[in-house]
Amino acid sequence: TLSACCLVQKDWLPLARECLYGTMTFFPSSPDIAAYVRRINLDNRGSSISIVYWSVRRIAGRFRHVKELALLCLDFTAHGDQAFQYLTQLQEVEVLSVSDSIFQDSNHIMRFVSSFPALAAVALRSCALYDSSEAALPQPSMSFPINLRKGNFTSYPCMSVIRWFFDNARCVTSLCLPDLREHQFSEFASHLEKIGDDLQQVSLCLNNWSGGLLPLSYNTKLRSLVLQRINLPGRKDDQRCGFSWLTAWLQSVSLCHLTRISLCFIVFSRSELSQFPWADVDAILSTFPSLREVTLRFFASSWMLDRYVKDFLPLLRGKRVLVIDIGPEDDDDDWI
Repeated sequence: TLSACCLVQKDWLPLARECLYGTMTFFPSSPDIAAYVRRINLDNRGSSISIVYWSVRRIAGRFRHVKELALLCLDFTAHGDQAFQYLTQLQEVEVLSVSDSIFQDSNHIMRFVSSFPALAAVALRSCALYDSSEAALPQPSMSFPINLRKGNFTSYPCMSVIRWFFDNARCVTSLCLPDLREHQFSEFASHLEKIGDDLQQVSLCLNNWSGGLLPLSYNTKLRSLVLQRINLPGRKDDQRCGFSWLTAWLQSVSLCHLTRISLCFIVFSRSELSQFPWADVDAILSTFPSLREVTLRFFASSWMLDRYVKDFLPLLRGKRVLVIDIGPEDDDDDWI
């Protein structure tokens, strides 16, 4: 084991400790170990406020070289200033993930994110605001992290923070966007146009689709595309439209550099699969010259779906790029 490797000889000790303690969800007693910790997960589910802020103090005081920080179920409105001050002492954090947490307002989130100068990727998932007003503007003292290029805003309704990200990020390479309504399409289309060829990965959610998707005509070097939450059969108004909009959209975008695409379905019975235009999608995707992997992810029970669905996609199956994944729902694939 890695623990035994630490005891072999002195030359083995640094490398073994780096592998053993690279990611932590606990706090070791030895001060020598802290220098090797690069990722910390702070999960506050079921913990009292006093315990979690005791943990925050220890993190800030000892683990100064952390590169990845994941925070789950924190309430920044309760003793929030203390937690804010402690966590923002971690000046080497490059990847920040905050899930199911509460902030005072959108300005509070922007101030928190801007406090990590080395930040390259941020994920805000299902975060709530005590004051949900969208009127808050960034404070003049905020300095946007100059290396921030990846944004994951899955299930995040606060548009002012997302706009702040788009307005200040110099080079956006990866995006996970939340559910968008039709009236927001034009705004986000302009953001994607501004990003242009820098964008390499994008995830779009189809929960509230209304017969169309964001245009990607300016993002000609896209490498990875994820379409989340395709409902089968969906709502009644969706049934009238069918899925012709999706096949038309796939034909309209320039995806000659695309190497990976994921289609994520919500399905309740195998009989619902017949409502999707498999033959059209099979024909369109098989023409993409650089495609190396097509993943179909089903948030459903098994029903032997993998063999059943492969029969719908003979062209992709023949190119050996098809991957069938069946399991519980995942918000954002493997990003950030």
